[in-house]
Amino acid sequence: MDCSFCFIHPKRDTVLNVDAFLKWFDVYHKMINDKVEISFFGGEPMLQVSNILKIINNINVKNIQFSITTNLCYEITDEVRAVLNACETVCTSWDPFFIRFKSAEKFDLWRRNCEDVRPNYVNITLTKELLQYSPRFFLESCTVWRFDKVFFTCLNAEGKALQYMKFPDWNEVDNWLCDLYSICPPWFKVNFFENFKKSYNQENDLWYKIGKYHDLVINPDGSILINSKQLSIFDELNNLELYYSKKDVKEGMHSSCRICDLYSHCNINVKWLGDVCPFPKKLFRKIMYEKS
Repeated sequence: MDCSFCFIHPKRDTVLNVDAFLKWFDVYHKMINDKVEISFFGGEPMLQVSNILKIINNINVKNIQFSITTNLCYEITDEVRAVLNACETVCTSWDPFFIRFKSAEKFDLWRRNCEDVRPNYVNITLTKELLQYSPRFFLESCTVWRFDKVFFTCLNAEGKALQYMKFPDWNEVDNWLCDLYSICPPWFKVNFFENFKKSYNQENDLWYKIGKYHDLVINPDGSILINSKQLSIFDELNNLELYYSKKDVKEGMHSSCRICDLYSHCNINVKWLGDVCPFPKKLFRKIMYEKS
């Protein structure tokens, strides 16, 4: 829990302003009048477990759910358990090759907590190191640990969390995922490739877009990101209505995106590396062909 990129790094002495957040959320929720999910993530959000619990206990709206992404490398106190119980989705990160864990003791603690908490999803980061292992070995490892609900994260070229790692080539990622998909049993495919699930209604059979927007991101230092527009929770509340608007096209998108035949399916929020698109096109076409 000493990542230098984290907002809650000891050198920064940054704490989330809960009261300011609650005021902003009240305006935001009344404005959109729709179901909302509040996701706690970091760094390690449980370093501010009391503040998270205060947020959960002070939001009294009907259409709301909470989720959290957490290291699970700590003692499960009563406060921690209260937060975990309030979250509909609990996600943790895992690397079967000990890239993430600095000691066997940390790994053992994490495993015990996983068995206790039983997280809904496990996040796997597609690092250069991970792709050196065969998809079959990876699948067998997940089976041993009983992790059948997995989603994948690509390394962002601007991220600082894993500076010592080399970024994988997006084509390499695409090929690896295709190989993994080919050997996955049917019941595993549903969970491993959650982003490719279908959305059914009465008349249409539609694909979800890959990736999703976070309409409103509030950082512990008081900065706010609304559809690529930077604000602060200390700004006037009416600025929220002024700046908030949903967009179909992200700012700063690559010039090739608009002419891509898969543009309508793509909403991936990862930077291009050179001239290679991060969207797993081979995998997506493979799945579409199989479903058709």
